[in-house]
Amino acid sequence: PTGAVPAIPIQYQSLYNQLQGYITADLNQVSSAWDGSNYPVNYSAELLTADANAGVGILQTTQQQVMIEEINAEASMGVKAITVQIGFPIFDPNFYEFSGQTPAQAQQTIQTWISYYQSVAQAIHSRGLKMIVESNPLLSYYISSGSSFNPGNYFKSLDFATYEELRSEHNVIVAGQIKPDYLLLQTEPDTDAVNDFRTEINNPSQDVAMISKFVNDLQNARIAGLHTSIQLGSGAGAWQPSWQSYISGLCAIPGLDKIDTH
Repeated sequence: PTGAVPAIPIQYQSLYNQLQGYITADLNQVSSAWDGSNYPVNYSAELLTADANAGVGILQTTQQQVMIEEINAEASMGVKAITVQIGFPIFDPNFYEFSGQTPAQAQQTIQTWISYYQSVAQAIHSRGLKMIVESNPLLSYYISSGSSFNPGNYFKSLDFATYEELRSEHNVIVAGQIKPDYLLLQTEPDTDAVNDFRTEINNPSQDVAMISKFVNDLQNARIAGLHTSIQLGSGAGAWQPSWQSYISGLCAIPGLDKIDTH
């Protein structure tokens, strides 16, 4: 924007002063304890225009241009990494056949999604940025009202062993064909439990065993760059009940490179 910054509307002046006071106090507190050195953090921003929860609309050419504009805008702000939600089961042919597609149509749909996210990865990496993929399931309850996906009934149709197997296959496709720098296998167990109708995930032992399976399956797939150019992570939200059990269990998994927390 150009021109003079407008004055704070009178009805917001008190709130503005209050918030400015908080910011100043926090800055002073951090500055007083900081030795001036910078930790090598890859500050990241979410790429909302490539979030699979939005449905097939993001595949449209016009929306893909908006996605590129979002990457450019985030890069201009100084971020060093871009976080993308690639939700299970968008690479699962059973999901599309469950929704009425023929096997041939399902395979074509999957290839369309793979090609799309390969182009997203290329756009991110060509700008010198890292790509973080959150390989979480699609949302059932909190999904965008404009989405064409409705995975709830499909999730309900799966037993837990099948759910684990199909979700693991999804991770292998993401690692092998999209090749992000960081692949987060789970970020919020409680969110997955609600949206996938999977009470098993509310049990730390069962959830950690599932993540261990994901890691083992990825390693058995012998994907080039695993643990080096593609690092694996998993974690939980700071609000997660029994979070100590989740995190300590994850830390004990051989082959898990990172711990994630929201």
